[in-house]
Amino acid sequence: MVEVTDRTQALVVAETYGRTNMPMDLMLSDVVTPGMSPTELADRIRSIFPGIKILYMSGYNEHASSYDELLKGGRAFLQKPFTVTALLAKVREVLGQKSPARK
Repeated sequence: MVEVTDRTQALVVAETYGRTNMPMDLMLSDVVTPGMSPTELADRIRSIFPGIKILYMSGYNEHASSYDELLKGGRAFLQKPFTVTALLAKVREVLGQKSPARK
């Protein structure tokens, strides 16, 4: 896992990983961050990692119209605040994995 604070850093990390042929399976991106739009970032990341899954998150209700745009076409979204359990379930869903059986 690599954590970055803005979209420019995300692109640098993706390009670095892309040069090393290390796989990147998932990008978790906040909807509201400075720089390029979240969909533009996703497009640029997908040009490096064509199979990467994208999960968007946000806690700002005033950006609801942005959420509607993101959710078109089946984009994954997680509303903040969320629990670790909810995050793990959504990540598994986005990656196409089933949740492990509970004991």
